[in-house]
Amino acid sequence: MATTKTQGQFVITSKLDSTYKQTGYSSQCEIMFRDYCGWCLKKKAPKLMQAQFDSQIAKNKDLKLADLFVLTVTAMDDASFKTATAKTVKPAVSKIDKLVSSLVTEMSVLSVEEKTAIIAKLG
Repeated sequence: MATTKTQGQFVITSKLDSTYKQTGYSSQCEIMFRDYCGWCLKKKAPKLMQAQFDSQIAKNKDLKLADLFVLTVTAMDDASFKTATAKTVKPAVSKIDKLVSSLVTEMSVLSVEEKTAIIAKLG
């Protein structure tokens, strides 16, 4: 894999499934693609890419990553990249969202009886 570090928009497609397409922005598109491909083997790739890999590898155990994914990069200058990525940044998670997530995690380890008692108290 290349060690080029192109800043811009990337598109990852599948040679075997014309419906698969993942897009995004990276300051190092080729490095990101290399890492994503490595993560596929470790079952830690982004969800859509992992699902595509798992689905295709299930059909052909001898499949190589180079025979599956294709990276297309559109280079961007610093100003264009900054403008494009500013539009795609996810909003910060609110304190309430973190609290709810924490409570859900804590509730998952409780027994059914304990959960029922807590819900009854909350009314």
